Amino acid sequence: RVVSGQHGMDLVIRGPKNQPGDARVAPPEPSSEAAPCRPPVGRGGGMSGSILVTGANGLVGYALAQRLAAEGRDVVGMDLVVPKGAAFPVVAADVNDVHALYRVLKTHGVETIAHFGGISGPMVANDRPHHVFTVNVQGTMTLCAAAAGFGVRRVLFASSRAAYGPQPVDRLVTEAAPLNAYDPYGASKVAGEAIMRGYVAGERFEGTSLRLGTVYGPRRTTDCLVRDMLSDALRGAPTRLPHGGDAMREYIHVDDIVEGVVCALFAETLPRHAYNIGPGGHRTLREIADIVRQVLPAADIEIGAGPFPGEDAKGPIACEAAATDLGFAARIGLAEGFASYAEWLKRQAAVA
Repeated sequence: RVVSGQHGMDLVIRGPKNQPGDARVAPPEPSSEAAPCRPPVGRGGGMSGSILVTGANGLVGYALAQRLAAEGRDVVGMDLVVPKGAAFPVVAADVNDVHALYRVLKTHGVETIAHFGGISGPMVANDRPHHVFTVNVQGTMTLCAAAAGFGVRRVLFASSRAAYGPQPVDRLVTEAAPLNAYDPYGASKVAGEAIMRGYVAGERFEGTSLRLGTVYGPRRTTDCLVRDMLSDALRGAPTRLPHGGDAMREYIHVDDIVEGVVCALFAETLPRHAYNIGPGGHRTLREIADIVRQVLPAADIEIGAGPFPGEDAKGPIACEAAATDLGFAARIGLAEGFASYAEWLKRQAAVA
């Protein structure tokens, strides 16, 4: 089958190797013609004030704030932990501290917020749902209330593909798909999106939710199979997984995620309440392992067949809306991304 892909490209759903009813959509090759979203400083989407990035010590938040600072933009970070080597000011505070939020908004003249603070994945605190909801849901309510009260113009909420929960595997998952998440993390993202929609619909501020694919790259600290395979190969250790070879993954480099966020930050308008930000397709974990071997030929990886027990199945998230409205397209291929990540891991190991 052939379905419409990003920028009018065709994505081929390969039939012969499929399990019955399983859609296998390979990510499109990165386009060298895709220009990054780099509007002039102080312009784009009518922006003139500063940008607050919550979760500034996290994987995406830190990379986003570093890029904005490198481009000469007025950016301030907020996190419980101040990251080392940050090229931007960081306020150490909890997103649920409304007084700290107001101080940051007032002191820095914040006009736009990229909200990446919170529990960052389903592997974190999954056995503590109350904590997940307090941080992710109450934190989002607190931030939106402060933003509306202070007159912030635009808010971006970091949602996740996890919000979709189980979906049919034989089709692309568009933003119109039902949000079926039932785990604490995915449910907290569904709730966060609902809070955002309520504030946007009430014209308290403009904004959207970004449903992110599975992010890999420098500074990731939570579970990551790509990091595990690369790290094992670099230290000459084998990678052994009893199952999961047929599990599908939508890995996207953190720099591509940042590109999508920047496109949304500076878009003239945000006509949809949510956008998928991903690579435009998925691959099996076996295929991922093959790419690791291309990058590091000494990699010794064995993965058993089948999915991971209890893991939700879904087709790949469709990213045409982000391409059409925001001008976003993933630009870093897996081999390129894995190679640069391996070099970063090698440098980190040398420092340690």
